[in-house]
Amino acid sequence: MLRLVVALLALAAPSLARGALPSGPHPRFLVGRLRPALAAAWKAHRPQVTALVAACDEQEGKAIASGYQGWDWASQMAACAVAWHATGDARRAAQAVTYWKALLDDKDVVGDGLGGLGDAPDGRFIVAQDSGYSMRTYGTFAALGLDWLHDAPGVDRSLRARAIARLDEWGRWYEQGNPRNRAGDAVGYHNDEPAANYFAGYLLATWAAAIAVGADDAAVGARLWARATRLTDGLLVPALRGSLAGGDQPEGWQYGELTTASWALASAAAADNGHAPFANQFLHDTIALHLHALHPGGGEFLDAGDQQNHPVRPASTALWAALVAIPDDPFAPFARRFVASVGDNALPFTQALAEARSPAWPVADWTSAGLPRSFFARGTGLLIARSGWGAGDGWVAMWCGGRQAGDHQHSDAGHFELSRGGDFLALPTADYGTYATWNNNTLLFDDGGANSTYPPQQGAWSPVGEVAVTHFAELGGAVAAQADFAAAYVSNHGSNSVRLARRELVFARPDVVIVNDRDVVARPSVKVTWLLHVPTAPVVQCATVMAEVGGSRLTSRTLLPTAAAPAVVTEPVANAGPGPWRNNDTWKQPLYRVEESVAGATAQRFLHVLAMTGKGESAPPVGLAEVPGAHVVTVGGAPARVVVLPSAPDGADLALPLSYLAPAKGRALHVVFGLAAAPAYRVTLAPSGGRCQVTIAAGANPRVVSGDRGASFQVDGCALVAP
Repeated sequence: MLRLVVALLALAAPSLARGALPSGPHPRFLVGRLRPALAAAWKAHRPQVTALVAACDEQEGKAIASGYQGWDWASQMAACAVAWHATGDARRAAQAVTYWKALLDDKDVVGDGLGGLGDAPDGRFIVAQDSGYSMRTYGTFAALGLDWLHDAPGVDRSLRARAIARLDEWGRWYEQGNPRNRAGDAVGYHNDEPAANYFAGYLLATWAAAIAVGADDAAVGARLWARATRLTDGLLVPALRGSLAGGDQPEGWQYGELTTASWALASAAAADNGHAPFANQFLHDTIALHLHALHPGGGEFLDAGDQQNHPVRPASTALWAALVAIPDDPFAPFARRFVASVGDNALPFTQALAEARSPAWPVADWTSAGLPRSFFARGTGLLIARSGWGAGDGWVAMWCGGRQAGDHQHSDAGHFELSRGGDFLALPTADYGTYATWNNNTLLFDDGGANSTYPPQQGAWSPVGEVAVTHFAELGGAVAAQADFAAAYVSNHGSNSVRLARRELVFARPDVVIVNDRDVVARPSVKVTWLLHVPTAPVVQCATVMAEVGGSRLTSRTLLPTAAAPAVVTEPVANAGPGPWRNNDTWKQPLYRVEESVAGATAQRFLHVLAMTGKGESAPPVGLAEVPGAHVVTVGGAPARVVVLPSAPDGADLALPLSYLAPAKGRALHVVFGLAAAPAYRVTLAPSGGRCQVTIAAGANPRVVSGDRGASFQVDGCALVAP
């Protein structure tokens, strides 16, 4: 029995050691292990550490104000602290200590004594500003200061003890509230929601404090370490493996940059101190997302969630932090090239740390690296696809995910965006703080309020998992996705007038997008509206809508309903409704919304073909044939494209075997999507009355590209040819 106990203790020992509180010399949060590399980079005049030292020196002898919720103090403290470790210059340490003390004690002006632990007249903890926003500034950087400046000139035991007390009480307030914080909120905002940017600030501040305090104060350190591991292992890691898997941020990338950077730094520092890294896969995916999310012209970025500036420009905060955390990732060379041409880094000190982590600094051009032409983030249901990596290529995005973020995530499930080169053709029109569905390229369901909370908009209660991109297929000549988003319209009391909202989107490279919608509603009186937003005044000719942007033209043709009557609404619409769920505030005036509405039946269908061509160029001709359960859309051109999509009003897949007739002249790309599940698909062709009968069944054929519920293949006349 004794031997068994000894054996069990021996097995447990490594785990116990890994869970021990950090107890080594300071600094422990990233900088310590990088100090020799920082010093070497400084001596070699490497650009990032040189720029950071210059930023510190620029403010020497000045007394800067705190800036927005402490950001200016935080940035200056970090710059000077890292500069001190790189250069050994005590003047830089002194400047860092000045702003670290201010973060601990003050609010607006150095020495005002209005921060700290409820020292202001209203008794509010400094980190309680804006329900806890300041945890990411005062909280995080006060903890970093404790670690990075632990042994700096002028820092003594009493100052370190005061810092530990601050960090302990701030963290306890964010987690559970504190009676001393008389005028603040009960607890920190979104303290248990992994997708929220507030949670990310709280997580990083907690890890920074846990590492900085560690075994220096065993009671406080244990409390902080337990909180950090609970937030990480109990909340964030399950989300990163599930609802957040794939590298995307549901709040959009204005907030997603700093959120992702917070996870990256926390993950890297935790790994340095005995906890397993927890964000590496997400960070790899985030780098890939950034490469794909750039429009082909390179100047604009995916427009999702709340954005204060339009057009949306790419930012570098997330990728600089990713280069700190995963410097040897296969995509790190692409990230280095990306950040070299992109500014707007909210955490400048990460640039010097990233440089130190990778002295060789390998850089690679992703546009010539043979990367896939599509990207899919499963957790948020984001698809991005392009025709190629050239500056003038076509680019498509669609997303469909349940609500994960209490703020900044828009009610836009099923929305798509289109761009050709640098011309943004189909886009969202929402200004910051405008979440309403009618600002997006998706569907409206107006039940007059019978069930909907914000008719005709999506609600704020869509469950994660029930709103999703259910199938995604990269098929070589095309990419396809299926989105289910009926649950996006559920009300705050759980009722819903939408029984089915299913969208298939196929991007037939290089320039044609087919959008197929099948909808079922509770009553024939529910009005269903299909939406398309364009930045210039469109021309409507019967069922065709054209809009020219820059050097491009977008042509949208409605194949179903056959009696379509597109109407153009000039946005913003005055008195549309209160924000954020009903307002129509737009980022530019005017913008234009194309609407097509139907009612009178419980099952409705929309089928659209959108072509992206050069300005003044005609879109290729299109045709529609129907076979049982399927739409067969033919798009002219060289090669022609034949796209087959399901038409069953109940949302059923295309049953196998599936047969349809197609033209038997010339070369054509066939894309079939929405098929019944099979490991792979095979195709047989047979002449039939001057046309070609195509039959698809389960099986395998090297000339057929099979994917998730989809297949593509090349036909010449009525012969299957190599793709």
